[in-house]
Amino acid sequence: TGRMNRSPDRRADLYALGALLYELFTGQPPFAAQDDLSIVHAHLALEPEPLTRVLPELPEVLSRITLKLLRKSPDERYQSAEALLADLLRARRQGQFELGRHDSPGIRVQGRLYGREGELGELMAALAASRTRARVVLVTGAEGMGKTALLRRLEQPVLQRSGLFLYGQSDPLEEDPPYGPLTQALGGFLSSLEQAPDEERRIWQQRLARALGPQAAAIAPVVPGLASLLQAGPALIELPPEAAAHRFHLALGQLIKTLCRNDQPLVLALDDLHATGPETLAILDSLLRDSELRNLLVLVAAETAPPGLTVDLHLPLEPLGTPALMQLALEALEVDDNSARAVADMLSGFCGGNPLHTRHLLAHLDRERLLRYDRPSATWIWDLARLAQLGTELDALLDGVFDALPEPTRELLELAAALGESGSIGGLAELARSGEGAVHRSLLPAVEEGLLDPWRVGAG
Repeated sequence: TGRMNRSPDRRADLYALGALLYELFTGQPPFAAQDDLSIVHAHLALEPEPLTRVLPELPEVLSRITLKLLRKSPDERYQSAEALLADLLRARRQGQFELGRHDSPGIRVQGRLYGREGELGELMAALAASRTRARVVLVTGAEGMGKTALLRRLEQPVLQRSGLFLYGQSDPLEEDPPYGPLTQALGGFLSSLEQAPDEERRIWQQRLARALGPQAAAIAPVVPGLASLLQAGPALIELPPEAAAHRFHLALGQLIKTLCRNDQPLVLALDDLHATGPETLAILDSLLRDSELRNLLVLVAAETAPPGLTVDLHLPLEPLGTPALMQLALEALEVDDNSARAVADMLSGFCGGNPLHTRHLLAHLDRERLLRYDRPSATWIWDLARLAQLGTELDALLDGVFDALPEPTRELLELAAALGESGSIGGLAELARSGEGAVHRSLLPAVEEGLLDPWRVGAG
């Protein structure tokens, strides 16, 4: 759907299989809705009805297996088809047992958030407080500290409240147009209305036309989807630059206010704002001076605090400590406390508590068989003496991640490095003498390894 901050993997196929089994067993899909957007919302935010309620004579164990396949979090589903098959075979002779007992988990780090429970709690509190007054929360930290992952943890709670979670991101590889992250976030929602049911689309057309009036023409050229929703009005009177900018600010601010509805939160998540120009910050400042504005939460992620941005809450992300790394080891590798501490110390020594680097390191250890899953004992086996011989240079490990990529992916990354910060997907495709679609597909392995952000290459 493009709404999850992770790349699809084999567990997406297992989810699809769960949907097929649900309909095969019950005669109906797990979610029924009148339109595509409602079905997408259901798959993201709602739990399917247990199969035994739809078909009481179905064995309870088949209902449990199917619902495990349909869990929202990929980490809670079956991790392999082999484990699913083992449980289906066992279900033929046994009614109740622990599902996935001998699943081969792989190293399950992607998509998990460790050591940020306090920050997440503060974000949830800010979301609740935004019901009475608009709030701005700033999340800062070095690259790889999990800023984007933390922001996107609010998406599910917002969707469950029938709210809007709109995401925009500055691109360090391209010079952002003025207001780029903001108009990207707003345009993503407005463009999605093209696929909405006629009645919903008509309601939004009327609401926006009434709120914006002829001033919609001031922002339609830069907000994707707005022009196709509203009929073209008379041309605007040309104004001096300062007055035209003021008119633009008023119209864009009015658009944001129109998206704020009673008891339905609007969250604007603006990522990498350290790479954007001052225009976005100026309009946020202008907008948030309105003390009557409610149900709006602005989340800003940046490596350092953007100058001039007034915030209600600042959450600096620090490196992960030993407790968080131990929890990662306990859950990702399913080891005991003593082993988890040993792994945590090793990870900290290599990566200094950087979550992204930690994930790269674990992938390297898995790939080089320095961490090995033993099926008979259902445990991970490793040799800390061999691990210690690797030294503490993360650069060598990252070189291993790069070298393990398919050759077409490595070639594209080398071309992208040659293009520098002025590069783009279109420019990369032209340089590679390939289509943009082929470039996207070739970059997917780099996305899966965490070397590229899926939102920047359109793979998310």
